[in-house]
Amino acid sequence: MAETGDGHVVERVVGADGSTTQRDTAPDGSWTLTTDDGHGTTVDGYGAADGSHSMTTNHADGSYDYVHDDGSGAIVLVHRSPDGTFTQSYRLADGSWYTIADHPDGSFTESGTDLIV
Repeated sequence: MAETGDGHVVERVVGADGSTTQRDTAPDGSWTLTTDDGHGTTVDGYGAADGSHSMTTNHADGSYDYVHDDGSGAIVLVHRSPDGTFTQSYRLADGSWYTIADHPDGSFTESGTDLIV
Protein backbone atom coordinates (compact mmCIF):
# COMPACT_ATOMS: atom_id res chain seq x y z
CA MET A 1 0.00 0.00 0.00
CA ALA A 2 1.25 3.45 -0.86
CA GLU A 3 -0.03 6.97 -0.39
CA THR A 4 0.52 9.48 -3.16
CA GLY A 5 1.39 13.13 -2.64
CA ASP A 6 -2.20 14.15 -3.34
CA GLY A 7 -3.63 11.82 -0.69
CA HIS A 8 -4.66 8.82 -2.77
CA VAL A 9 -4.15 5.42 -1.20
CA VAL A 10 -3.10 2.83 -3.78
CA GLU A 11 -3.16 -0.87 -3.00
CA ARG A 12 -1.81 -3.43 -5.46
CA VAL A 13 -1.77 -7.17 -5.00
CA VAL A 14 -0.24 -9.75 -7.33
CA GLY A 15 -1.28 -13.35 -6.76
CA ALA A 16 0.97 -16.37 -7.11
CA ASP A 17 -1.08 -17.27 -10.21
CA GLY A 18 -0.32 -13.93 -11.87
CA SER A 19 -3.65 -12.32 -11.05
CA THR A 20 -3.58 -8.64 -10.14
CA THR A 21 -5.82 -6.29 -8.21
CA GLN A 22 -5.35 -2.56 -7.79
CA ARG A 23 -7.51 -0.16 -5.82
CA ASP A 24 -7.01 3.59 -5.70
CA THR A 25 -8.96 5.44 -3.01
CA ALA A 26 -9.10 9.23 -3.21
CA PRO A 27 -9.30 11.55 -0.19
CA ASP A 28 -12.98 12.26 -0.97
CA GLY A 29 -13.81 8.55 -0.66
CA SER A 30 -14.15 7.85 -4.38
CA TRP A 31 -12.28 4.83 -5.70
CA THR A 32 -11.25 2.88 -8.77
CA LEU A 33 -10.69 -0.86 -8.89
CA THR A 34 -8.99 -2.97 -11.56
CA THR A 35 -8.52 -6.72 -11.48
CA ASP A 36 -7.12 -9.20 -13.98
CA ASP A 37 -7.29 -12.92 -13.26
CA GLY A 38 -4.46 -13.63 -15.71
CA HIS A 39 -6.77 -15.87 -17.77
CA GLY A 40 -8.72 -13.31 -19.77
CA THR A 41 -11.24 -11.99 -17.23
CA THR A 42 -10.93 -8.39 -16.06
CA VAL A 43 -12.98 -6.17 -13.76
CA ASP A 44 -13.00 -2.39 -13.78
CA GLY A 45 -14.93 -0.40 -11.22
CA TYR A 46 -15.52 3.09 -10.00
CA GLY A 47 -17.16 4.42 -6.87
CA ALA A 48 -18.04 8.09 -6.42
CA ALA A 49 -17.94 9.99 -3.15
CA ASP A 50 -21.76 10.17 -3.24
CA GLY A 51 -22.04 6.37 -2.94
CA SER A 52 -22.84 5.60 -6.57
CA HIS A 53 -20.71 2.94 -8.17
CA SER A 54 -20.32 0.84 -11.30
CA MET A 55 -18.45 -2.30 -12.26
CA THR A 56 -17.72 -3.90 -15.63
CA THR A 57 -16.56 -7.50 -15.92
CA ASN A 58 -15.15 -8.70 -19.25
CA HIS A 59 -14.98 -12.51 -19.41
CA ALA A 60 -12.51 -14.58 -21.41
CA ASP A 61 -15.39 -16.03 -23.47
CA GLY A 62 -16.30 -12.58 -24.82
CA SER A 63 -19.29 -12.03 -22.56
CA TYR A 64 -19.50 -9.09 -20.21
CA ASP A 65 -21.49 -7.79 -17.27
CA TYR A 66 -22.08 -4.23 -16.15
CA VAL A 67 -23.79 -3.00 -13.00
CA HIS A 68 -24.47 0.58 -11.95
CA ASP A 69 -25.99 1.65 -8.64
CA ASP A 70 -26.78 5.34 -8.43
CA GLY A 71 -26.71 5.27 -4.63
CA SER A 72 -30.44 5.97 -4.26
CA GLY A 73 -31.69 2.46 -4.93
CA ALA A 74 -31.86 2.56 -8.72
CA ILE A 75 -29.77 -0.17 -10.33
CA VAL A 76 -28.93 -1.02 -13.95
CA LEU A 77 -27.65 -4.47 -14.94
CA VAL A 78 -26.37 -5.31 -18.41
CA HIS A 79 -25.22 -8.70 -19.66
CA ARG A 80 -23.94 -9.82 -23.03
CA SER A 81 -23.78 -13.58 -23.55
CA PRO A 82 -21.24 -15.35 -25.77
CA ASP A 83 -24.10 -16.09 -28.22
CA GLY A 84 -24.75 -12.35 -28.62
CA THR A 85 -27.86 -12.05 -26.44
CA PHE A 86 -27.89 -8.61 -24.85
CA THR A 87 -29.95 -8.15 -21.68
CA GLN A 88 -30.65 -4.93 -19.77
CA SER A 89 -32.47 -4.79 -16.44
CA TYR A 90 -33.48 -1.72 -14.49
CA ARG A 91 -34.74 -1.54 -10.92
CA LEU A 92 -35.94 1.74 -9.49
CA ALA A 93 -35.87 2.79 -5.85
CA ASP A 94 -39.65 2.20 -5.60
CA GLY A 95 -39.11 -1.50 -6.37
CA SER A 96 -40.44 -1.39 -9.93
CA TRP A 97 -38.32 -3.04 -12.58
CA TYR A 98 -38.00 -3.63 -16.33
CA THR A 99 -35.94 -6.12 -18.35
CA ILE A 100 -35.41 -6.42 -22.08
CA ALA A 101 -33.32 -8.98 -23.95
CA ASP A 102 -32.25 -8.64 -27.57
CA HIS A 103 -31.51 -12.02 -29.15
CA PRO A 104 -29.11 -12.78 -32.02
CA ASP A 105 -32.03 -13.69 -34.31
CA GLY A 106 -33.39 -10.13 -34.01
CA SER A 107 -36.21 -11.00 -31.63
CA PHE A 108 -36.59 -9.51 -28.18
CA THR A 109 -38.32 -10.33 -24.94
CA GLU A 110 -39.31 -7.93 -22.21
CA SER A 111 -40.88 -8.06 -18.77
CA GLY A 112 -41.40 -5.78 -15.85
CA THR A 113 -43.78 -4.35 -13.31
CA ASP A 114 -46.76 -2.46 -14.71
CA LEU A 115 -45.69 -3.38 -18.24
CA ILE A 116 -48.40 -3.03 -20.86
CA VAL A 117 -47.54 -4.93 -24.02
